[in-house]
Amino acid sequence: MFNQQSGEERAAVHPPLRGNMEVFSIILSLALLWIIILFLRRLSIWFYQHSRFLRLIERIPGPPTTPILGNALSFIRRPQDELLDEINGFVKLYNPLFRLWFGPVTCTVLVSSWKYAEKIFNSTTYIEKATFYYFLKSWLGTGLLISTDENLNEKKRKSFLDLLIEAAYTEGSNRIPILSDEDIREEVDTFMFEGHDTTASSISWTLYLIGCHPEIQVWDSEESL
Repeated sequence: MFNQQSGEERAAVHPPLRGNMEVFSIILSLALLWIIILFLRRLSIWFYQHSRFLRLIERIPGPPTTPILGNALSFIRRPQDELLDEINGFVKLYNPLFRLWFGPVTCTVLVSSWKYAEKIFNSTTYIEKATFYYFLKSWLGTGLLISTDENLNEKKRKSFLDLLIEAAYTEGSNRIPILSDEDIREEVDTFMFEGHDTTASSISWTLYLIGCHPEIQVWDSEESL
């Protein structure tokens, strides 16, 4: 009789005990999440106060940000087919350039003026590519696409496929190697990649812009006929 009552008592006690543990786990998880959010916010404030990059980037206009997420929330909420409309709205509002934050540390500056873009493309100082380009380094090496070394201008002059072999050595009787076999391979790989990427991007944007301007579609149709 005693054992039977003990079993009943244990059966009556355990369900509330498990329920209390689940509630405690939820509260603990929420508390840890809140601590992490506060820590990241404090870290972002400290980073802003001590980072020259952030002080400069915040001088560039752009849409308001939310803590931690930056501007990512604006794109998460929108359907995929409306993302370009969102960016076009920012272009009209903040022309000729604006910044977007994706998370607490990733910032992108979009330039819509050819005058600003020209200064960037012609710069010999600001030539380092975005981080995601370096995923291609194992394939393209340090070719023209992601090169940041002091020989970049030399590579620009030599980057014609039909001249690579000829340009591998200096002129004259005492020919000194300028481009190694590895350099030539990297340039060939770069041409193969950029040829596909640039063409695809150009065609995609051309079709998109034609679709945005019906009057140009009519003109194109008349020209093609």
